Amino acid sequence: MWFKKVTWNWLYSRCKEKDDEIVRILKTKKSAHRLFGGIYFTFITTAGYIVLSKTDFLPPMLGGKKENIVANFWKDFPVMADPTYADSVKNYYLISLGYHCVSIVTLVSDHIKARRNDFVEMLLHHMITVSLFVMGYMTGISKMGAVTMFLHDIADIPTDFAKFSTEILGDVW
Repeated sequence: MWFKKVTWNWLYSRCKEKDDEIVRILKTKKSAHRLFGGIYFTFITTAGYIVLSKTDFLPPMLGGKKENIVANFWKDFPVMADPTYADSVKNYYLISLGYHCVSIVTLVSDHIKARRNDFVEMLLHHMITVSLFVMGYMTGISKMGAVTMFLHDIADIPTDFAKFSTEILGDVW
């Protein structure tokens, strides 16, 4: 909400839609949401890399140490006992879970204000995501869950920035 207030004038003045005021407002809201998403995923992915690069289970192909092996996912299962990274991985995991919980609340509140065509699909997507996070945390597979979140967050950066630029620039490309 605060992010939309900070960026509103800048986004509104650059919105591609100039004729229909209602569409322009909707596109500006969507672009503010997507810009926030792109910035959030940039920061959370960077934080995730900083946290996971210190572990012994991040695969080398994702920037982990050369000696990291997949078998380390199961080391100390079901509890992360290594004090060098256990708390930071749990915090990264829970912060990501919090973002997805807020996504459900935002989706429902936006749907109450204005009907969305993809509401059921997006609600199902977010509910499954949160369920996977919670079950992964409860069953002790947070290591694999954190690496999976890291991979998905990497993909969300260009996706959100592309959606942002589409709402603002439209067919200019």
